[in-house]
Amino acid sequence: MKRWAILFILGAVFIVFISTDCYGSSSGGAPTAMCYECHQSPVSADIKIEGLPKKYIPEKTYTIVITVTSSVKSEGDNKGGFSVEVSGGELVVMDEKNTQISNSFLTQTAEGVKQRKWKIGWKAPEERKDITMGVSAIAANGDYSPNGDGFARAESTISGR
Repeated sequence: MKRWAILFILGAVFIVFISTDCYGSSSGGAPTAMCYECHQSPVSADIKIEGLPKKYIPEKTYTIVITVTSSVKSEGDNKGGFSVEVSGGELVVMDEKNTQISNSFLTQTAEGVKQRKWKIGWKAPEERKDITMGVSAIAANGDYSPNGDGFARAESTISGR
């Protein structure tokens, strides 16, 4: 009985999150650049992106690790979330347990909120052009509200020439 109650509560929290402006209307649950409107805090977060080339090889798939750091400590299971969008190429799910494609974003799954580090993939386009990758991230304090969470946004340009 206790297990069902926990699942019910987690499901209700998920529904609340996806129905708010910061989480659901444009991204289907993925954090976006607009999340700072709700996740305002005097504490910020930082995003580290590893494995992203300065210049890509057409059609090569790169393994990228996104890490969110912050002085925000999580009081529960929810530690953070992220979303990635690119202007070209293809985002690739490399860890189905913790990441997913939601609309045009690569983001965390319900299980993926329990961490602040995710492995993703990006397949470079065939044509040579500059690509912009945007990453938004939240360092959650685990209280199921937007208060006291850290937010960060980073953009990188990958040269195709």
